[in-house]
Amino acid sequence: VNKAEKQVSPEMLKKQIEKIDYVIQTQPMSFDKEQKLMKEMKTLKKELLSAGTATTGWAAISTLKKDINKLRKKSNKIHKGIQSQAANSQSKHEDVVSRSKDIDELKEKEKAAFDKFKEFKEQFVAKNEGLKALLKQVDGIKGVLEEHNVVLEEEQKKVAAKVMKEKAKEVDKKVKSGGKLTTEDLLIFQRSMK
Repeated sequence: VNKAEKQVSPEMLKKQIEKIDYVIQTQPMSFDKEQKLMKEMKTLKKELLSAGTATTGWAAISTLKKDINKLRKKSNKIHKGIQSQAANSQSKHEDVVSRSKDIDELKEKEKAAFDKFKEFKEQFVAKNEGLKALLKQVDGIKGVLEEHNVVLEEEQKKVAAKVMKEKAKEVDKKVKSGGKLTTEDLLIFQRSMK
């Protein structure tokens, strides 16, 4: 047996032994071939026994390899999580910077709008003062007009009463003469009866 075969792991030796045993049990073969396989199996078993002390070393190495693989997977998972969080953080930072610019623009617009508001308010106050002065003048004129209006209303009532009397006389003449009365004549006749 050469050195390369001696360095084969105990697991590999067990697998080879099981494979040969399976072949012997399941396949029909000549006596010579069976003897050859039995001899090979015996040699492998000796190697397995001599590697018995190394088995614990192989088991320890195997366990360490498994632990290293688990730790590597865990490390990769954590690393991916950190990268994801860093990308997310970068995205949020860019969003904050963008919104900060928007806020600055809105502040400028707000200042411009407030300045316009102040300008319009000053114009409103000036026009309101002018309006108050005009309203005082209107109140004065209104007083004068009301005095004249009372006189005008009385004159209008006198004229309307005079016209009504004349129309009532005409309707009265039509009634006495037996003339034809219109709707307007009937309304005038009703008013004169009141």
